[in-house]
Order: sequence, then structure tokens, then C-alpha cells
Amino acid sequence: DRFFVAVGDVAADPNSLAAREVLLGRADDLVTRAKSLQGSLDRLGGELDERMVASVDEANGLLRQLADLNQRVLQASPGGTADLLDRRDQLLEQLASKIGVRTAVQDGQQLNIYSADGHALLLGGTVSPLSLVTNPSDPTTLQLAVGEGDGSVRIATPSGGDLGGLFQARDSVLRPARAELNSIVGSLATAVNDQLAAGVDLNGNPGAPLFTLGAGPQVISGLSLGGLTARDIAAAGPGQVGVVGSTDNSNANALAALAKTAITANGRSAGAAYTDLVARVGVQSQQATSGLEAFDRMQSQNRDARDAVAGVNLDEEAANLLRLQQAFQA
Repeated sequence: DRFFVAVGDVAADPNSLAAREVLLGRADDLVTRAKSLQGSLDRLGGELDERMVASVDEANGLLRQLADLNQRVLQASPGGTADLLDRRDQLLEQLASKIGVRTAVQDGQQLNIYSADGHALLLGGTVSPLSLVTNPSDPTTLQLAVGEGDGSVRIATPSGGDLGGLFQARDSVLRPARAELNSIVGSLATAVNDQLAAGVDLNGNPGAPLFTLGAGPQVISGLSLGGLTARDIAAAGPGQVGVVGSTDNSNANALAALAKTAITANGRSAGAAYTDLVARVGVQSQQATSGLEAFDRMQSQNRDARDAVAGVNLDEEAANLLRLQQAFQA
């Protein structure tokens, strides 16, 4: 908005060098703001990656503990597995908080664990660890995989737990927001440059671009001012070529009109598209928070149900019932 206010001031007084200098300052502010927003999104992406790495490490640690418990359950004496099974259930719950899993009990005792899409993570005492690998279609992003080295299998979209939430935040919120911001800024800068190219500056020369842009997804990374001076701003219309110091403001008016013109890919003005983007990201963030709270409530309910029956040793309970029966018979 401040940029287009400054454009309006130039239109009101096209020969004012002071107004033109302010416009250049507002253009520089726009570049700074765009880069700051992109930097914030990039930092958020880095934080998500770091949390993915930490969650994968934690999940692998839990899988190793579960594998050890499987072996101990296998080796335990009859009736001596209750505490081990309780501990295994606790670790399984912790694992499910990291990534969505499916389970199957083999031979009545061995717990096998699979990812939600069916990849084996734990078979008896054998762990197939999770890993993060470079996405071949986008080297700047990570993908979750099962196994190591050449034998690893990529999980396109993990579901459930922290990892499911982190990948969803990156793929459904962060990446679209980054791409849309890049598109909005690119559309605005291109429209401004095109309009200036249709006008004439104070020296009577055809207009030149105000912004330089990066290519493709690097629009904002390559965004900068093109080196125009105050006199180089093409406020006059195309009929003023060769006229030095023209007071014509028709091109400045056309430039100011871009504030309300549908110039973005989604058919909105740049300001409206940016407002929509901010609002949408806010709603998605609230939805993610609500989903996390619901997941926490579900986990708490599951934990309460488990604790209600945890630690029950059938042999001990049988002995207690026998002693109680004998007391009533006495």
C-alpha cells in the first residue's frame, strides 16, 4: 500500500524529485519486505527439517528398544512377561506419537510394526530404521524412507504422529505459501516494470524497469532495484518521448491503478492476494493446532485405558483370589 501511495504522490506532482525519491524508497522497502517474508518461511522450513531429523532419531531409538523387548519377551519364563508387555505397550504408544503405525502380534508374543502404508519397521528383533533422504524431484526437500542405503524405500507422505504433522505442515502449508508469495511478488514486480516500460521519464526517454527479478521459484531471491534514479521514473505517457520535464502524469496514473488491478495468477490484485494468503495460512495453522489438541486428547484417553489394566500378572492375581477365597472359608 505504501508503494502505491507513493506512486499516487508522483502522479499528483510528476515533476517533484522529492516524490520520486520517496517512491524509490518505498520500492526498496517492498524488496526488503519480500525478502524478509521469504526468509521467515525459509527459517520455518529449516526448523521443520530439524524437527523431522529429531523425530526420526527418536522413533529409531524407540524401535531399537521395542526390538530388545521382543527378544526379552521371547526369552522370559512363562508368567514373567507382564511387566515387559506393559513396557512394550508404553514404547509403542510413544512410537505412535512420532509416526502412524500398524501392528501385528506373531506367535502370540512377538510384536511386528509397520508404517501406515505397510512398510515393515520391526519384525521380531530386526529393525528397519527410518531415514531422511533427498527428494529426487526436489533436491531442496527431504523425504522419509524405511531402511538404509540402496535398500531404502521412500514413504511419499507419512501419516500420523509428529512426522505426519511435520510433513503436512511443510507440504500443505509452507511450500504452497512460499510458492504463492513468490508468484505474488513476481506478478507485482513484472506488472510495474511493464507499465513503466510503456511510459516516458523526465529526460524524455522511454521507461526502464524498476525491479530486477530472479527466475522461476527464485523470483524473490533475485529481486532488487534496477538502479533507476528519480528522473528515470516514467510518469509520462508514451506521447511524451523527447519531451524533457514533461508534466504529463498519465503513466503514473496507470501505474497507481495497478493497486486494484487483477495481476496475480489467481485473478486478484497483489494486495488482495497477499491478504488472502496470510488469512489462509492463519486458518491452516489454527486447524493444525486443533488437530494436535484432538490427537493429544485421544492419546490421553488411550493411556488412561491402558493404565487401568497395566501391570496385571495373571499368576499373582490367581494367587490373590485363592487367598481371598480361603479367608472367606475360614
